[in-house]
Amino acid sequence: KEMAPSLSAGRVGAGETARLAIESLSVRSDRGGWGVQELSLSLAPGEIFGLAGVDGNGQQELVEALAGLRPAAQGRMRLDGVPFEHWRPARRLQAGIRFLFDDRFRRGMIASWSVIENAILGAQHERELQRWGWLRWRAVRLRAQQLAERFQVRAPSLRAPMTALSGGNQQRLVVARALYGQPRLLVAYAPTRGLDIRGTEATYSAIREACQHGMAALVISLDLDELMVHCDRIGVLYRGRIVKVFKRDEFSREAIGAAMVGIGK
Repeated sequence: KEMAPSLSAGRVGAGETARLAIESLSVRSDRGGWGVQELSLSLAPGEIFGLAGVDGNGQQELVEALAGLRPAAQGRMRLDGVPFEHWRPARRLQAGIRFLFDDRFRRGMIASWSVIENAILGAQHERELQRWGWLRWRAVRLRAQQLAERFQVRAPSLRAPMTALSGGNQQRLVVARALYGQPRLLVAYAPTRGLDIRGTEATYSAIREACQHGMAALVISLDLDELMVHCDRIGVLYRGRIVKVFKRDEFSREAIGAAMVGIGK
């Protein structure tokens, strides 16, 4: 299914401030080598930028550096012109950066907690949800209900533990939570993992809608077909570097696939 381009549908124009700007970023892997090397990238408000690549080419290290979970050895990361590479993870969330991780069990949810509790995970300090340090449970329940209804999360009860939900419904809730409100930037790593076709379409439709209101989205996926359908531009990550960027009218499975394995980079 072809989707209309979003507001920017391309790179940041001259004189404009990028929503996300990454400049010469290098990040070490767990093995001690470079997971990300001298990576530079900019996203305009309203843009969905896809990052394609064979698994193990720096995707994990890049996402963790953006989230503040892995230190950057060098380089800058800017949100609307403001450097954030030294911010703690909580401050990044407060600034409107949202994350969808590839492993929802480790970083996207707490399986033993209820649907209600997971619906506000990371947002429990929002003024709307608390007063004088105490959660406002009526507001919390309303938030959970809104998220479940919008993304058609099927659960026995909002009080049921996340383990009572199917994998697809768990992912729907995690996606719904990330897109709640008006995020400035979404970093999504394998956002449709575990979803069926309808769930995948609903996820990208929601991302597109948020981008129409100015959010920028960096979507990292191993599914090239998915990126070609839904993204405005696609960059290819190979050995920790972005070796080529394709505009929408340049999308070609053969050309992108070749760059993914280091041919013609």
